[in-house]
Amino acid sequence: MKVKSALNKLKKRDSWYGCLYTLNPYRGCEHACTYCYVAAEKWRGFYHALPEEISYKVIVKENLPSLLAEEVKRSLADVIFIGSSCDPYQPCEEKYEITRKCLEILSRSNWPIEIGTKSKLILRDLDLLKHFKETSFCCVFMTITCLDERLSKLLEPNVPPPLERLSVIKQLSDEGVETCVCMIPVIPYVTDTYDEIRALAEKAKEFNAKYFLVGELTLPGECRQVFYKFLEQKDPSLIPKYNELYSSDGYIRDFSYKHMIKKYKEQVCRELGLKDVVEVKYGGKRLLSFM
Repeated sequence: MKVKSALNKLKKRDSWYGCLYTLNPYRGCEHACTYCYVAAEKWRGFYHALPEEISYKVIVKENLPSLLAEEVKRSLADVIFIGSSCDPYQPCEEKYEITRKCLEILSRSNWPIEIGTKSKLILRDLDLLKHFKETSFCCVFMTITCLDERLSKLLEPNVPPPLERLSVIKQLSDEGVETCVCMIPVIPYVTDTYDEIRALAEKAKEFNAKYFLVGELTLPGECRQVFYKFLEQKDPSLIPKYNELYSSDGYIRDFSYKHMIKKYKEQVCRELGLKDVVEVKYGGKRLLSFM
């Protein structure tokens, strides 16, 4: 399809990634992650898909690069997160190269970038990522929810195994590209123990990640019904616990639980020498830092 705009300027700077813009080369995602927030009704109109379709219906924004080339000319350069609601390196990118074309445009304009992905295909664009590292800023956020391959397959059916994603992190880091392992989301009563978080943080350290972020699972709207299908496979006895933990809006109501996860993350980062605050340096100065 052809879209009307490329850049999405946020109303305020994102509290997690610090970006002021987002860019999504595709609508929909082949990964079929059980926890994807795009299943929520409030996003459905944007994606033109029902929750059960999101896992396989992918729309290619064929005119996105040409629109982006014009929009960067009249927009003030700032941090742009590529892949906020789809993986920019899902399999169709190998054919269409929408992400690479957008990176080439942003590279010529020296925009600072962040990329969220679970794919090995990002290594194809290492030449461009190294250019951003030298001229503006680049950080790659690789989501890894757990180290257990079987559990990962249930949570994220169509993504590479955890160790393969960690290998990508190492290859990028060894080339000087800043990397972050994102344990987002932590799955309550499944991967939320100190030992689970510590184990993944240790692997992040071993594979040369600079940053380690941890975030709780959210279940807004239809996300709950999609995720509960996973719980039925994993352990149906968890469903009453989730009903107690989550409020009707799909967010955790127990602040002590949030504090516990935050405490675990801070402790493992401190002990392992990982950073949980990403600093974006752009234009010769520190632009911002965020969690």
